[in-house]
Formats: sequence, C-alpha cells, structure tokens
Amino acid sequence: MAKNWARAFTKGEITTMVNRAALPFRSGSAVAAKSKEELRGLLEALADEVAGKSAKVDKTYTAASLRKKFGSVPAGVEEGEGRLYTVVEIGGDTVILMLEKRYGSWRIIGITR
Repeated sequence: MAKNWARAFTKGEITTMVNRAALPFRSGSAVAAKSKEELRGLLEALADEVAGKSAKVDKTYTAASLRKKFGSVPAGVEEGEGRLYTVVEIGGDTVILMLEKRYGSWRIIGITR
C-alpha cells in the first residue's frame, strides 16, 4: 500500500493519494489537513516538489525500529500508537509515510521527514 502511495506521490496522482489516506492528515507532529479539500491542496503542493523524481521504498518499521535506524524518532512518529512507518527515498530526500489501520485497512495518515 505504501509503495503504491509513494508511486502516486511522485506521479502527482492526487486522487489516488487522497483515496488511500485518512483524516486528520499530519505533517510531522502537526495536523495539516482536516478535510478532503485541505488534504487535496496539501498533497498537490507536496507532489509538485517531487514531480518526476523516482521513489525508492525502503521498508516498513515500528517506531522503535525507526529509533534504531535513525538514532531518534522523527517529528510525528509516536511510539506505542499502533502505527507503522514506511521509509521512502525520493530524489535524495528521506520521507516517512505514517500508516494506521482504519476500518480494517491500512491508510496513510501523515508524512514526515
């Protein structure tokens, strides 16, 4: 799921990203979008930054395993919340997708760097 979302992100497929996300959507530790309209605007702006770059999905981690990988947890990563985090390299930058299970399926609930 995260791999498809990352691909859609670099291709600017906003509808695909919105459909696979859940609200409220976070950017780092802050809520960045509370409605689908806000989310669409946020994702359009973010997708413009990475347009045409390739995404390399590393793997999915727990908060504890992210701490081991990076030495600390990035902004927005919360331990003990039942979330998972997928690390993606996009154009030399590390982006972390925050995943949470909602209504029986995993959704992207935020992004951090």
